[in-house]
Amino acid sequence: MNYHLMIDEKFIDDFIADAERAAPGNNTYLVSLYTPEPRYTRSPLITYVKSVERYWFDHIAASLSDNDRVFIHWLDRRVYRILLALPPHITTGIFCWMGDLVATPLYLFDKDILEPQSYAFFRKYKKGKFQPFAHHGKLKNALMRLRHIYRRLHAPAEWRTKKKVMHRLDLFFHWSEIDYRWVEERYPGFGAAFVYFFYGVGTQSIASGTVRTAPSGGEKPLTI
Repeated sequence: MNYHLMIDEKFIDDFIADAERAAPGNNTYLVSLYTPEPRYTRSPLITYVKSVERYWFDHIAASLSDNDRVFIHWLDRRVYRILLALPPHITTGIFCWMGDLVATPLYLFDKDILEPQSYAFFRKYKKGKFQPFAHHGKLKNALMRLRHIYRRLHAPAEWRTKKKVMHRLDLFFHWSEIDYRWVEERYPGFGAAFVYFFYGVGTQSIASGTVRTAPSGGEKPLTI
């Protein structure tokens, strides 16, 4: 079984259609739902849950088999414990959007893209600053400020955990090998195999488990 862990319901239906064409009936889609009813998805194959992590440990973790594989579609802290608890022989992969990887607690991406003068301004006026939302109201902004302070204090520990999670990944699905090299440099010890992939193109060999790398000569993107 291919288990797909999705922390929200956006951009999912087309992927599910592709995955089912490739491996019909061999996929489980766990999607966190934050509203009473789905707003963006229509697939009847989705299992909607309040907490992917809680559902995983209550209903799935104990029954994993050697042939099962676990794929995440956004590297959120709510899936860290799932990945780190998996037996070493279970294949794991990330269908990567990059936003989840460049948003590190250490602001690595900001250091890369900003010139020294701009980064100095960022460090002085923006880095780590809480940005209140006018439409949230005073109470919600106060609670969010407390959460922000908590996360700032725990940023070093979160970074250590995130690197451990990255070390656990076996496959990295993405459309840019340049991004993949950036991840290799910024996450020491990361060793997942690069697999050329576009959302919505298809997962034509997902059932076979064959890993293929980026094509040359303008071929179509490949997936597993």
